[in-house]
Amino acid sequence: MAKFRAIPQGSTSQAGLVEIGHGIRSPSLGVADQAVATGQLWVDPNGSDSSGDGSFGNPFLTLTHAFAFIVSNPLTNGYSIRLPSVAWKENVGLPPPGTTIIGVGEANTSLSAPGGGTLIWTQPGGQISSLEFRDLALNANVNGVNGGTLLALFRSCIVNGTFTLVGQSDWDNCSSLPVFTNCQTIAIHNCPGNGANLSFSYDPIGGGTNGSSTPGLLVESGQWNSITYTATTTGAPLEIIGARANGITAQQSAQVRCRGTRVFGALTSNDPPSQIEYDMPQVSGTPTFSGLGQWKVAEFTLSRLVSGGGGNQNVVFPIPTLFSGAPAITDVFATTDLPGTSVSLVGNTQNTLTVFVQPGSSASYHLYLLVKP
Repeated sequence: MAKFRAIPQGSTSQAGLVEIGHGIRSPSLGVADQAVATGQLWVDPNGSDSSGDGSFGNPFLTLTHAFAFIVSNPLTNGYSIRLPSVAWKENVGLPPPGTTIIGVGEANTSLSAPGGGTLIWTQPGGQISSLEFRDLALNANVNGVNGGTLLALFRSCIVNGTFTLVGQSDWDNCSSLPVFTNCQTIAIHNCPGNGANLSFSYDPIGGGTNGSSTPGLLVESGQWNSITYTATTTGAPLEIIGARANGITAQQSAQVRCRGTRVFGALTSNDPPSQIEYDMPQVSGTPTFSGLGQWKVAEFTLSRLVSGGGGNQNVVFPIPTLFSGAPAITDVFATTDLPGTSVSLVGNTQNTLTVFVQPGSSASYHLYLLVKP
């Protein structure tokens, strides 16, 4: 029978076992203390950078000191830094790679620069900096200085100000988003929008993708007042999936692709190189099209209840108001819930589509059209 030996609570042997569960650090650093073993660090206004060890009971005073500790005591899986319920003001640089900064809720913990200044995140050359921010408000403009690859995840956060990110960022369940300037790759998931204005600009600084092999933007779900995208190149399209918006605007060379998205106001393509592609999910709430850019209505569906007893007849559907000179619709795929009914295309104007229906009986029926311009 195997023998088991108890390891004393708090012993260095036990701490080493805990560390294995988190991530192995450089063996040259010696025996792990509690903070290194757990990968958890605390900072607090009542802490100390001289006598604190970063533990819950003896926290550091500043994020700057916590960052320095991480650099001196690296872990393969990185560290989590815990902020208390406080408006934290510190001019902090880019957190070390693999760092997660966690608050106690976006309404309780905030991080900003003293005097409302801008936080400058300088990326070291050739380095991949993977960061995460969770459950806090970031009340500052953030500028990224390109030198490596920056990957940032914001989860359940509020970010107020402008965000200049050279690299890639993901935003999940964030109730408020910044103005994105000179962004590279952005993915927004599960953010409610709450009728806010969402604004992006894209500029491939130095002619490269600056930390992302697939430059582009994604907005998935949410209710927005307006979504505006300005780009100096067509190489980073904005894709909007399953969202609602009063208006969407493409400027300069921006490419915008809408999938399953409802727009209730104007789709505006302001400049000749810009383009909006709109896949309308259904006929109600269709937008108007304006501007000098290019348009592509990929496909959309129409449905209508037709009263019985009308016999053979033309049925008119409203369609999106297309720009002047738009090509005529040529492909209409029709189905009904009435057997023996045939449908043929008559033609379309700028805002109507007409089909000729020969019903198989005098009963009322639903008519469904899949339209591909």
